Amino acid sequence: MKWQKKVFFHLFDLAVTNFHAMYKEKTGSHMSLADFQLELIKQIIEEFLKEHRSKKDGRSSGNVSIRLVGRRFPKLIPAVPGGKNNS
Repeated sequence: MKWQKKVFFHLFDLAVTNFHAMYKEKTGSHMSLADFQLELIKQIIEEFLKEHRSKKDGRSSGNVSIRLVGRRFPKLIPAVPGGKNNS
């Protein structure tokens, strides 16, 4: 791992540890650091999913089975008799 990433993740860990200490002081909770990190991850993912869902372009998904058998998939083209790649 490059040193820039190491520094970033170290600073991120320090920030999460500081947030945990502030949370415990403000709420009086006895939540462990690991539980705090898991809860933080869950909340970040929920926020990301909310933003991702709201940015949809409004197209309906339609019938999935029709979409999967459309023209996007290659079809076998039969060999021409007398062609150079015939076996």
